Amino acid sequence: MARLFEFGKKAVNRSFVLLASSAILREIAGVLREDLQWHEAEIVAHLKLVARIAEIVSPKIGLQVISEDPTDDRILECAVAGRADLIVSGGK
Repeated sequence: MARLFEFGKKAVNRSFVLLASSAILREIAGVLREDLQWHEAEIVAHLKLVARIAEIVSPKIGLQVISEDPTDDRILECAVAGRADLIVSGGK
């Protein structure tokens, strides 16, 4: 959790460009709602913060690369659309 907090501070301070897409924002909302049981007002507030900090991209292509977790394909689509140099992930 400390690493996530540090990552968030760097994004807020514009140490790098954080990319997001509407699919990623929907996935974040789903995790906060279903897995963490956050209240809707908290979810909306945090999504607004991410949307303010991030560069929102609209992927034009759909990928099917990660068979173990197809939702991770949305991350790759966002990275391609935003011409990312690096993907930071806690996934395996």
